[in-house]
Amino acid sequence: MAHRLAGRVRAGLQAMREAHGSRYLTYRQRLVAAWRNRGLDYEILTFEEVRRRRTSETLFLIGSGPSVLRVSDEQWKYVDRHDSFGINFSFLLEHILTYHIMEDPKPRDAWLRKLLVDVLAPRRERLRDTVWFISDRQPRRGIHPRYTPELFPLRPRVLIYRFPGRLLLDCDRPFRAEDFERSVRYRGTMSVALHFAISLGYRRIVLLGVDLHTPRHFFEGMEEMQAYVRNVSPDQLDDTRPFPVMIPRVGMFRPLDEYLYALNELHFSRKGIELYVGNRDNVLCPRIPYFSDWDE
Repeated sequence: MAHRLAGRVRAGLQAMREAHGSRYLTYRQRLVAAWRNRGLDYEILTFEEVRRRRTSETLFLIGSGPSVLRVSDEQWKYVDRHDSFGINFSFLLEHILTYHIMEDPKPRDAWLRKLLVDVLAPRRERLRDTVWFISDRQPRRGIHPRYTPELFPLRPRVLIYRFPGRLLLDCDRPFRAEDFERSVRYRGTMSVALHFAISLGYRRIVLLGVDLHTPRHFFEGMEEMQAYVRNVSPDQLDDTRPFPVMIPRVGMFRPLDEYLYALNELHFSRKGIELYVGNRDNVLCPRIPYFSDWDE
């Protein structure tokens, strides 16, 4: 008992240190903001409440790769009849998302938090029906609709989640079916979104703008995103370099394409979940099939 209690205390102290080092607002600033925004209209949803709002068996998972610009108007109409889960700056697309999830920038990237405020501002009304997913780390950093409404849509609906455990490999080896029984969160925000897609009960998942062959983004030509172009690492805009999640790391020895193949073949297939890509020239295709339904 004492050992478990000590472990919880250590974990709590570590979380406090992490939150302090990554904070967006000081405690005093949070108190001032909470008082100033005391009449703000927002809703914190439970996971079951979000699950009950599901309107389709099909979920479009929307990344920021350049191929998303080649989705036709007719295909977007198909997407809009189903549910969608936007990742990071995908909210810049002129479509209403069902859900959205975004990484919280590191403290050294204060410019990125400011950019998020600036580009979200003219879209807050349009995104008011989108459920905003934030991790429980973010309120500890001072990011919460009561403190920082500028980082959320108007009258936001927010789900505060705890990160699922990470799938880490013990050595450089292929994935096994039992790996995914522990967790499907591997690396990158997309694997977190895939975790929620499964948990929410979707049976068909279509990847749009998931372009593992390039680190480029669909929004780099937008005037309002030039601060991003100026400030990100040159590696992220270099077509000769791989997408970062394709580069092995300790504990994440296999690139993301192998993860997606294994997730589909060793896990999804056993659970009756279908995984697709939205463009025929995707590097994942044909091993992950093209979603042809929206062409009919």
